[in-house]
Amino acid sequence: MEYKQIGEKYISYFKIEYGEFINELIKEVKTEKKLIDFSKYTSKTAEKPKKITLEFLKKEGIKDHLFTNDVTFSLNYSFYLEFLSHNDRLEIESELLNEIVSLNQINNE
Repeated sequence: MEYKQIGEKYISYFKIEYGEFINELIKEVKTEKKLIDFSKYTSKTAEKPKKITLEFLKKEGIKDHLFTNDVTFSLNYSFYLEFLSHNDRLEIESELLNEIVSLNQINNE
């Protein structure tokens, strides 16, 4: 299995799927007329990366399996892919958090 190529393909897939998901949440946030509780939206973002990862593996016909590196570490491949996308996830989520902060400032005036 070409792990590096699969990882690169996954990152592209993740950015598109998660970006669309966050954009939908931003649209929802913009309809709020009162102060927004961050936890309402962070809870929505908590499970989505796992779902995207499992959808990707299924789409690619890859069974989730134990991924090891010469005894240094051992974890499920789906978790490894989520780890690869962590920085992208934070960057994409920052758009949502910035929007919430901005709208809370406006709604607090």
